[in-house]
Amino acid sequence: ALATVETRFPVGEGAEQCGVRFAWADSFRPAKVCAASSVHLERAGLLFNLGALHSQIGLAADRATDEGVKVACAAFQAAAGCFSVLREDVLPRCPVKDVTPDLSPECATLLERLMLAQAQECFYEKAARDRKSPAVVAKLAQQVAVFCDEAAAAIGHPALAAHFDRAWAMHVRAKAATFRAQALLRVAEQLRAEEEADSSCGQKIAEEVARLTQAATILREARRETQGKGGGAAADCLADVEATVKRRLEVATQENENIYLVRVPDAASLPPVAPAALVKLKPAANAIRGRLEAGEDETHLFANIMPEASTRALSKYTSEADAAVREALGQLNAATDDTRTLLATMDLPRALNATYQAPPLPEELARRVEVARANGGAAGLLDMQQTAADARKECERLLGVATKALEREREDDAKQREKLGAQWMRAPSQEVGRPLFEKNDSFAANMLAAGDADSSNEGRVESSITAAGPYLSLEPGAPSAMPLLEPQMVALGGSPAQVAAQLREVLASLEGLAAGRSALEEEIRRAKDNDNIAPKLMAVRPNQVQALFDEEMKKYEPLTQRASEAAAAAAASLDSLRAAHATFAESFDVNAWHKATAAKEAALKNALLDFDTARDALVEGITFYTTLQEALREHVQRCSEWEQARNAQKQDMLNQLTAALGSMSVGSPQAQAAAPAAVPAPAPSQGASAPVASVPNVSPAPASAPPQPEGFASQLPAVPAGAPIAPERPPPQATVPPPPQATAPPPPQPTPHHHHQQQQPSYGLSFGPPPVAGPPPMAGPPPLAGPPPAGYATHPPPPQQQPAYPPPQQQQPNWHQQ
Repeated sequence: ALATVETRFPVGEGAEQCGVRFAWADSFRPAKVCAASSVHLERAGLLFNLGALHSQIGLAADRATDEGVKVACAAFQAAAGCFSVLREDVLPRCPVKDVTPDLSPECATLLERLMLAQAQECFYEKAARDRKSPAVVAKLAQQVAVFCDEAAAAIGHPALAAHFDRAWAMHVRAKAATFRAQALLRVAEQLRAEEEADSSCGQKIAEEVARLTQAATILREARRETQGKGGGAAADCLADVEATVKRRLEVATQENENIYLVRVPDAASLPPVAPAALVKLKPAANAIRGRLEAGEDETHLFANIMPEASTRALSKYTSEADAAVREALGQLNAATDDTRTLLATMDLPRALNATYQAPPLPEELARRVEVARANGGAAGLLDMQQTAADARKECERLLGVATKALEREREDDAKQREKLGAQWMRAPSQEVGRPLFEKNDSFAANMLAAGDADSSNEGRVESSITAAGPYLSLEPGAPSAMPLLEPQMVALGGSPAQVAAQLREVLASLEGLAAGRSALEEEIRRAKDNDNIAPKLMAVRPNQVQALFDEEMKKYEPLTQRASEAAAAAAASLDSLRAAHATFAESFDVNAWHKATAAKEAALKNALLDFDTARDALVEGITFYTTLQEALREHVQRCSEWEQARNAQKQDMLNQLTAALGSMSVGSPQAQAAAPAAVPAPAPSQGASAPVASVPNVSPAPASAPPQPEGFASQLPAVPAGAPIAPERPPPQATVPPPPQATAPPPPQPTPHHHHQQQQPSYGLSFGPPPVAGPPPMAGPPPLAGPPPAGYATHPPPPQQQPAYPPPQQQQPNWHQQ
């Protein structure tokens, strides 16, 4: 804010300046006061107070914690930066001679050194708390002592000797002695550690004695200087360190005199402890300098604070300057717009570049090509097509496995029914397995519709790759499909190469003129932004304002003249461009090239559209076939289980029929009636008393066979002639006793077929496990209502969207356990 006020208000002691007086009271002796009409005096007081405020922040921080040490160190460095800027930047510009001593360069140096010493002390405390090596801590402590010595020297300057109390000087000197002794004490610790790590036969211990003796001497001299009035606080800071040094010196001396007996070196022969400064004064000072500059907020705050007459004069000047700038910029912008319009009309430099290289694609078309290349290009499209074909082959294979299983069982059931006729009372496979057959037909219909979509999509893939192949290639340096601009069959002017070279020179000159106009435009804008005559307006008398305006407006005259010259040069270049382009149009067939380029771009757009459509269709097709594979695997598993169950049922029925025929009495009427119908009886052998009827393909039951229930023979249905029974597993050979005579009941009729529950048929046998019925029909999805149109957009729904098979535990019993 002060920097902004300084530029707008001529504060000073002159007759035409603002006589605003700023006062300042000495910080250490408030009775001393100085006052002057100077903004720099106010700025000096502001910096002094800012530095004092930062020092109070550092003093209030809790240095027992790491965070508190950081806050204190940063605050002390900021305070040192304030006093540094005060000494280097502000006080030399302050015209006041009789300032108070606290605003003198000597006092600023004193306070700067004190702040740096306290900031360095924060680094020392942090290193000691973190148990850094004694050598590092010694260097940090030695630097604190150096800063305190510099502060003590500043206090002793004649300009400050009588201004500060004696306690200031004693305290600073005591601080310097304390940290110098701390540095020697840490060096002694380092020597003892080195002696214990690698014995040097007492050399390190002797040097430790010398260092501790040197520290004790420094502390003794400092304590002697602090005796008297005002030295109590300084003496207290020496007491603790002196006690520690005395104790360790006694231990080291005893060890050397009783064990090592090594001569103690002279303190003057030992190298001094090197200091290490970790505080940074320059960055802190630069940060303070940046805060003193006028920012946007301060400038905006005082922007309208001006005398009324000066405000009106400034508005008039601003209008005149804006008019001059607008005129110059208008000429430059008009020349630039004319150039751009003419180049766009002639399609330059695109047409000229097309004479030796294929032109680039339009921005939107090039973006679509990049998207297609990012999606894999032509190679990716072919890979997806092959993936879809492989997935379809796998679906066809799975569907063929399921179809063979169903057909195999249906054919076997038909053969058995043809052989046994009415004896084969099991439900037909076509009825029992209707859900599986319908499901199989549904899958076949889906595959047929998907095949039509694949065939339609193959044409899109081929057309897109044919039309956009060069652009969809992922190989670097792929040739472009855009046409080149060819010369006319009969050239009317010079050679086409010379004509193109002449046009290229004209375009190069236009580019140079455009760059010059841009630079001139930037120069004009910068001159306008930096044109601030407000301080000059407030410094001149009212009768001198117009003369000031005329003088200030002269700086725009060269810029306006240059703008006019640039506009004239642009107009001349455009005339040259028109002539060169006319010759170019006579030598090259530009119209035919435009038509060919437009046709290629249209073909590329259609090819990219086909590419996107084909890729989306392939993605949908791959998803469809992948989902269909899972459904077909489940369908194959169900068909296989159903076939196995039907085969087991068939075998059980054959075994029951065979066992029933074998249990019949050989001489019974039923057996005699049944025997001729199966296999003719053999001729009786010589010597046989009576012929014995035989059961075809049935061996006699074992002797241990259980007795058959009464009425068994009458319950067996008759086997028609010409339908012999051929069981796969014949029962054991045994003689079957004739069962008692009984009237045979009529054979049972098969139960009607139901979708949800299959009743078990009864074959008239009263022994053994109950007969096995065919598996109940399972509720399947309804067949598709006609094939969909070509394309995957209307592809059959994925198989997982169709109704699932009934749960096995509800509608599909385990046929082996019945």
